[in-house]
Amino acid sequence: MIQGGFDNGNYWTYGADSRERRRFPANNIQKLFALQAFKDFPVTKSHHAVGASDFLPGCYSDAIGVIDSLERALHT
Repeated sequence: MIQGGFDNGNYWTYGADSRERRRFPANNIQKLFALQAFKDFPVTKSHHAVGASDFLPGCYSDAIGVIDSLERALHT
Protein backbone atom coordinates (compact mmCIF):
# COMPACT_ATOMS: atom_id res chain seq x y z
CA MET A 1 0.00 0.00 0.00
CA ILE A 2 1.35 3.42 -0.94
CA GLN A 3 0.34 6.40 1.18
CA GLY A 4 1.63 9.88 0.78
CA GLY A 5 1.80 13.22 -0.84
CA PHE A 6 0.68 15.23 2.19
CA ASP A 7 3.60 14.46 4.52
CA ASN A 8 6.12 17.06 3.32
CA GLY A 9 6.56 15.23 0.04
CA ASN A 10 7.10 11.79 1.50
CA TYR A 11 5.47 8.61 0.28
CA TRP A 12 5.25 5.66 2.63
CA THR A 13 4.73 2.00 1.80
CA TYR A 14 3.11 -0.46 4.16
CA GLY A 15 2.86 -4.22 4.01
CA ALA A 16 2.65 -7.33 6.13
CA ASP A 17 6.41 -7.85 5.87
CA SER A 18 8.65 -5.23 7.50
CA ARG A 19 10.76 -5.19 4.30
CA GLU A 20 7.73 -3.67 2.56
CA ARG A 21 7.76 -0.60 4.83
CA ARG A 22 9.78 2.26 3.39
CA ARG A 23 9.76 6.03 3.01
CA PHE A 24 10.44 7.59 -0.38
CA PRO A 25 11.05 11.38 -0.60
CA ALA A 26 9.22 12.68 -3.68
CA ASN A 27 6.98 15.72 -3.85
CA ASN A 28 4.61 14.24 -6.43
CA ILE A 29 3.57 10.80 -7.62
CA GLN A 30 5.42 11.03 -10.95
CA LYS A 31 8.69 11.75 -9.11
CA LEU A 32 8.00 8.73 -6.90
CA PHE A 33 7.56 6.50 -9.96
CA ALA A 34 10.80 7.89 -11.44
CA LEU A 35 12.93 7.08 -8.35
CA GLN A 36 15.30 4.19 -8.99
CA ALA A 37 14.82 3.06 -5.38
CA PHE A 38 11.07 2.78 -6.03
CA LYS A 39 11.63 0.94 -9.33
CA ASP A 40 13.95 -1.52 -7.55
CA PHE A 41 11.57 -2.04 -4.63
CA PRO A 42 10.54 -5.75 -4.63
CA VAL A 43 6.84 -4.95 -4.24
CA THR A 44 6.99 -2.60 -7.24
CA LYS A 45 8.91 -5.10 -9.35
CA SER A 46 6.30 -7.76 -8.66
CA HIS A 47 3.47 -5.32 -9.54
CA HIS A 48 1.95 -5.55 -6.06
CA ALA A 49 2.13 -1.85 -5.10
CA VAL A 50 -1.34 -0.37 -4.62
CA GLY A 51 -2.29 3.18 -3.74
CA ALA A 52 -5.32 4.43 -1.85
CA SER A 53 -6.57 7.99 -1.80
CA ASP A 54 -7.97 8.64 1.70
CA PHE A 55 -5.45 6.54 3.60
CA LEU A 56 -5.83 8.65 6.74
CA PRO A 57 -9.58 9.20 6.70
CA GLY A 58 -11.15 12.13 8.46
CA CYS A 59 -14.63 10.67 8.73
CA TYR A 60 -16.59 7.43 8.53
CA SER A 61 -17.39 7.73 4.81
CA ASP A 62 -13.67 8.31 4.03
CA ALA A 63 -12.82 5.19 6.05
CA ILE A 64 -15.31 3.15 4.02
CA GLY A 65 -13.60 4.51 0.88
CA VAL A 66 -10.25 3.23 2.12
CA ILE A 67 -11.70 -0.21 2.80
CA ASP A 68 -13.33 -0.26 -0.63
CA SER A 69 -9.98 0.67 -2.28
CA LEU A 70 -8.18 -2.10 -0.43
CA GLU A 71 -10.87 -4.62 -1.30
CA ARG A 72 -10.72 -3.74 -5.02
CA ALA A 73 -6.92 -4.06 -4.96
CA LEU A 74 -7.05 -7.45 -3.28
CA HIS A 75 -9.50 -8.79 -5.86
CA THR A 76 -7.41 -7.75 -8.88
